[in-house]
Amino acid sequence: MTRIFVVGGTGTVGRALLGKLRPDAEQGRLTLQVGTRTPDLRAQFACPGVKLIKLDLNDRFVHRDRVDVLEGCEALFLLTGYTVDMLCQSKGILDAAKAAGVRHVVHVGIHASETTCVPHIGWHQYIERYIEQLGFTWTHLRPNWFMQNLRRFISREGDGSLVIRNHLPAGLQVSWIDARDIGWLAAAILRDLTRHAARTYPLATERLSFSDIAETLGRSRGKVCRYEEIDFESFLAQRRKPGRDAAYEDSIVSYYQGLRGGLIPECADVFDLRGLLGDSPATMADFALREMAST
Repeated sequence: MTRIFVVGGTGTVGRALLGKLRPDAEQGRLTLQVGTRTPDLRAQFACPGVKLIKLDLNDRFVHRDRVDVLEGCEALFLLTGYTVDMLCQSKGILDAAKAAGVRHVVHVGIHASETTCVPHIGWHQYIERYIEQLGFTWTHLRPNWFMQNLRRFISREGDGSLVIRNHLPAGLQVSWIDARDIGWLAAAILRDLTRHAARTYPLATERLSFSDIAETLGRSRGKVCRYEEIDFESFLAQRRKPGRDAAYEDSIVSYYQGLRGGLIPECADVFDLRGLLGDSPATMADFALREMAST
């Protein structure tokens, strides 16, 4: 019976992953161990077939403890937070996984050119190379823009209409994927590690500009929805709010500058994932109807 250790199980992708694998765990086909540092989230995810384990990736000096909790696990699902700390966090858990005898790592990174100059994308690529260097069998998942992230760009006006605000030209297209589909694909991979060993899967299913999205959301929700491009100063103020990781936020600014300058053409790549998912992936219209009913 396969034992899987999940890092990043309480986010949107992780929840979808656990939801898909939970029936297998409950019926004894596999064992799920989920590491999280937050007690209330550990309680929220407690259920038959899933073991919740206290894990703080920012604790630098618990290597032996991590080896202990990873022993007996065949696979590690790794999704870290989007800060520069992901480098140390990933190294620590990967070193422990290697010492514990974990065989396979499924890592969630970002879709980009191998020669990207965007710092936070490069961090993910460093992690991928480290996974390979340590001798794991591996599967790299590389999603592009998450549909779920649209929520942070949308607000409701006083008249009930919706406005999407971002710092990209209205017609500039980027490619999108539903985070739930990422989790479902990761679940399929973890059920059949041999089939997906040494495979890299770029993940993006629909190419849309923010103007396209405003039209789609408006039509799906039956509301007026428009797009508003914000200026650089407003964008910079958003990205540099107190408490945010400065290195990551500066990298996001660099990424947007590259997009606006036409230097990241892969930003609009799309891929056919129907064979991997066993079904059609969610469209933006699907996402709007399912997850934005209250918007």
